[in-house]
Amino acid sequence: AFYVNAVFIFTNAVGNILLIQAIGWLGAAVASLLASIVGLLCSSYMLTRSISVSIPVTEISQQIVAAVVMGGVVWSGRKIVETTNVLQHNFLVIVLLVTLGGLVYNSMLALLSKEFRKIIQRNMQFENISM
Repeated sequence: AFYVNAVFIFTNAVGNILLIQAIGWLGAAVASLLASIVGLLCSSYMLTRSISVSIPVTEISQQIVAAVVMGGVVWSGRKIVETTNVLQHNFLVIVLLVTLGGLVYNSMLALLSKEFRKIIQRNMQFENISM
């Protein structure tokens, strides 16, 4: 576990140094994404050496698609805000974009993933409490 964390931290640090200079704040997000992927691959490798593990490729793919769509919507929203000058770039804009991103991500998962829909339905069930 120590080696996997060390690889993750190193990858994230180097990625941040290189990518923030090149593409700004987006570089930090890309570096974190790449470090997470490297960490996942290292963890998966180390774990499969100890036990048999099945990786839920379909669910992971659905989450990646939802994240890419969310990123595109949030990026587009940011560009619209910047080019129209309707709203000044402030805390409210950030809250709105984060909220929009969360709604898009969860909506995409609800559309794509049967398992996610089952989890939502299971969590939405309320028990009858009698007093």
